[in-house]
Order: sequence, then structure tokens, then C-alpha cells
Amino acid sequence: MPKKSITDDALLARGRIVYTLELARGSSHISSTRSSPTLKSAIAEVLGEFCEAHGSQSLGVFVELLARDVEQRGNQAAALAVRCFARDLAGERKVAPSMDRIGRVLGLPEKNGRSGTDRPGRATRNR
Repeated sequence: MPKKSITDDALLARGRIVYTLELARGSSHISSTRSSPTLKSAIAEVLGEFCEAHGSQSLGVFVELLARDVEQRGNQAAALAVRCFARDLAGERKVAPSMDRIGRVLGLPEKNGRSGTDRPGRATRNR
């Protein structure tokens, strides 16, 4: 097992501070799932929203912190799923992951040229 460096610990500590809200929300959402399809969907949603908000450069730090938080909530299987899902996503990634790419990793059907994990934009009312 490779020895952890001080830099890794510093990155995780900084990530914990910067992404506190995303980690709390994401670990709660993932831990509350009851089936494999909803677990995959929850992971895709959390990671997709993180990438949309923060980009993919810090995804590795976020995934590790998220998996640790899910483990602390007593769900080791879901924590492993978070790590495996992120590895699958990284294996396909040539550029920053998008909701489309996350949908392909999940094997979700395309909807109007977009993956099933994309949310439609809010409709605006004419006043």
C-alpha cells in the first residue's frame, strides 16, 4: 500500500472545508437509497452536479471525501459504489465528465440527444 503524503492529507482537508455543503447533501442522498438503480442514479446526480458547479479538476478529492462520509453513515457498500462509479467514469473520461457521460456510464437511455440524467431547464413564464 502506497504511503500517503502530507500533500494528500492537505488536499483532503482543504476539500472538506471547500465542499462541506456538497459532501453533506451528497452523502445523505446516497446513503438514503434503497436499491441498486436508485444508488447509481443518486451517485450520478451528486457527481454530475459537483462537476457542473466546480469542474472536474477536484473530482478525485471530492469522490474520496464523499465515499468516506458515506462509510461514516454506515453504508460500506454505497461507499464502494461511489469509488467504483468514479473509476468507471474516469476510465471513459477524455475531458471533463458531463451529465451525458455519466448517463452513458450508467447505461441510461438517451432522451432527445441527452442522457437520462439530464434535467430539463426550468420553464419561464411570460408575464
